[in-house]
Amino acid sequence: MVDLLQRPFEERPNALREMLSPPQTAMSVMGDVDLVQMHRMGSGFRLDREDPR
Repeated sequence: MVDLLQRPFEERPNALREMLSPPQTAMSVMGDVDLVQMHRMGSGFRLDREDPR
């Protein structure tokens, strides 16, 4: 996750997608679920800007 947050903003969604690939496989039984979109809609950290927290 630290590596992901050190990447440029445009690379972060794909890096997160790669990081979430194991649960993505398990979630596939529920249909086409995009875990990156779920991350954005939930309480996940921002991918599009720095967060001082």
